[in-house]
Amino acid sequence: MPVTTPIFSLPWSTPAWLVLWAAVASQGPIDDSYDEIRRQLWLATDSAYKTALDSYAKKKAALEHRTRQDDAPDFSHEPVVNLEENDPPAAWTRQEAEATVKSLSAVFRQMPGIDSSGVRLNGQRWVARYVNSEGTSYVRRGTFVSLQVNADTQAVDGMPLADYDVMYATSMAGLPPRDEMVKRIRALASRIDSLRKAPLLERYTGPVLFEGQAAGELFFQALGGALTGVPRIVVDDARFEGVYNNNGGLLTKIGTRVLPEFLSLKDAPASRDFNGQPLFGGYQVDDDGVKAGETELVNKGILKTLLHTRALIPNTTHSTASRRGPLTSPSNLLFTADKPLTAEQLKAELIRTVKQRNLEFGVVVRRMSNPQLAVNLARSRVIVFSSSSGPGSLQVEPLSEAYKVFPDGHEEPLRNVTITGLTIGDFRNILAVSAPSTVYTAPVRIISRVPFSAVGFVQPAGPQLVSATVPSMLFEDMSLDRPTGDIPRLPFSTHPYFDK
Repeated sequence: MPVTTPIFSLPWSTPAWLVLWAAVASQGPIDDSYDEIRRQLWLATDSAYKTALDSYAKKKAALEHRTRQDDAPDFSHEPVVNLEENDPPAAWTRQEAEATVKSLSAVFRQMPGIDSSGVRLNGQRWVARYVNSEGTSYVRRGTFVSLQVNADTQAVDGMPLADYDVMYATSMAGLPPRDEMVKRIRALASRIDSLRKAPLLERYTGPVLFEGQAAGELFFQALGGALTGVPRIVVDDARFEGVYNNNGGLLTKIGTRVLPEFLSLKDAPASRDFNGQPLFGGYQVDDDGVKAGETELVNKGILKTLLHTRALIPNTTHSTASRRGPLTSPSNLLFTADKPLTAEQLKAELIRTVKQRNLEFGVVVRRMSNPQLAVNLARSRVIVFSSSSGPGSLQVEPLSEAYKVFPDGHEEPLRNVTITGLTIGDFRNILAVSAPSTVYTAPVRIISRVPFSAVGFVQPAGPQLVSATVPSMLFEDMSLDRPTGDIPRLPFSTHPYFDK
């Protein structure tokens, strides 16, 4: 069980008039040696200062013969904050962790339909200390535990099938009871095994309903990481302007409709729970030392702003307290919906749309893969999944659990389904949603648009997760297809454990 050692991060920021910010990461000694700690801090500060001076000189030279395209300040003034944030201490032992993992992993010995499986427990303790030249300082102490279960197999035609389940808590005691974890593992294995003989989907275009985890994951992959903005990056070569200054295509959409009129969205890092369910993306101050508040991102479908740090984007004057390590990231995304439907009404609306268009069936999706959580799945089997099709299409992960929904209401499972041709504009055409009632937490892939630099950055202390209260969503039209590429062969022999 990995445990993080203390890491010293010494961000260096000059007064706002100098318009500079730099950070250097330095590994501190494990031993409690005052002289060595002092030496490492001095080296980090010296390196950051020299790097910032060099960067500042280069940017001044690059702007010497240019006209600025926007008048946004380069660095915001923020109130001074002095804070100590201490989560309740949580203790665990190696023996306790090993016993938990072994007992849960042993559940798969009763499941011959699963080819390979794994249970991983990750525990973290951290201390982060921050100080800048404006007088802001904070100390952040915390603990976090995640437990992930992976399982994979092959369908009757050889196509890989894989899925996972993950649980988060701030301590070992906060994880679900063992009986509940075993129940979730059995459900995971049963879900994968039942898909082995499920049919493939030939190309389909029509209404698609995303429920629960699938709705949250689709939003995270398509829009969650794009809700961040960075200021115009000064580069020496004008050919790279488009690479570093596209802001995911959303900066130019501020003031336009990106969601249906009945949906609104805000980022609320200071929130700790939703209807009694914990939110794991929050904090009291971000990694720049800016006090967390609330940011209205979408109001009745209209995009109002993007999340940003003290490095401002056009038409902003203050940070949204969204610095998390080297990147800008959402924290807790809270949806509100006008006139939401119940789960039964959403399915009825899907069936009504199917009948209205004289389609044979519609599709409901209940689980979708996450690119960061699924890195260990089906590791020995390769197949090409392609979700993009045409300019402006979004690259999203395959669907893990999907079903045909027929006009009489009965469902039939599908496997190995991919989304093709999905664009940001498709989210404007959502027909209906449910009321946000559950919390979905996962890592979100943020595309870095910062040029390569010799300066290193420390990852933020603790997990870099985003929590969201995402409603189920009924899309008016979406294109689904089967994957392409060579199909792996089935094993030549049976599983050695079950072949006794």
